[in-house]
Amino acid sequence: MNICNLGPKKIESISENLEQAKIDHIQWVNILNEYLICKQPLVSFSKSHTTCSFAQWYSLLEDVVLKCDEIMPVGDLHKEVHALANILLMRQKEGHPITVQEYKAFIHVEEKFLDALNILHSSVTSTKHGFDFLTNIPNRGLIELILEKEYAFFERNSGNYCIALADIDFFKNVNDVYGHFVGDNVLKIVAKQFSSSLRKYDSVGRYGGEEFLFCLPKTHLTEGKNIIERVRLKIQNLPIHTDKDEGVNITCSFGLAKFTSGKSLSEIISFADEAMYFAKENGRNRVEVCDN
Repeated sequence: MNICNLGPKKIESISENLEQAKIDHIQWVNILNEYLICKQPLVSFSKSHTTCSFAQWYSLLEDVVLKCDEIMPVGDLHKEVHALANILLMRQKEGHPITVQEYKAFIHVEEKFLDALNILHSSVTSTKHGFDFLTNIPNRGLIELILEKEYAFFERNSGNYCIALADIDFFKNVNDVYGHFVGDNVLKIVAKQFSSSLRKYDSVGRYGGEEFLFCLPKTHLTEGKNIIERVRLKIQNLPIHTDKDEGVNITCSFGLAKFTSGKSLSEIISFADEAMYFAKENGRNRVEVCDN
């Protein structure tokens, strides 16, 4: 799961508390070093990785840590930092000298943990500015960044990946007949339906205007078509009303393509784009596949 899939509210919450969590952890390390080097008492020091100040912040992410690729390494390294710190504490308590190797092992993992924390902070900061203000899903820049990461993973490891482009059919007519307020509401409702219809590790972003781009990792072409077909049917049956209590019938046309070795990401997007326009030429409200 990518961090952007957590949604803007969750990301904002993470961002607000992350800096303080980092400060609290650095203070924890300083207290440990003062005890080991200067024999100062351990005041406000937690030996357990589940009860320290950082852990209190981390526990707030309980519902996402096992799913989010950016957050999970931080938790694993934090646990390792505490384990090595406890070795140092035990050596000190038993009156045994701490070896250079033991202390270097602790410092090495501590530095890795802080590096991972800085990467997470950078990811959170850049991501929270990457959401479309109207639909609250990733904007074009962010969804393209997600695609680039998935494509880089595909180039290293191969596997099945699909992308899809969607366009709201006759969207200009909605704006012309009902006004831009209703048009904006249609975009928000469609985007929300797209997001709620996907799996946890899928992504969708507003690609521009009334176009949306989907990223479907670990998905072969047949499965990808089934997923997008389910999305299409849900959009077709969406209840959208105007302030005049008139119903607006919305449909979308979709084009699906797969990641292919030897083809650039821009080429693959163009394949999905061609399939989407083929869907429009063939009557709209349908899914077309480019078996590139």
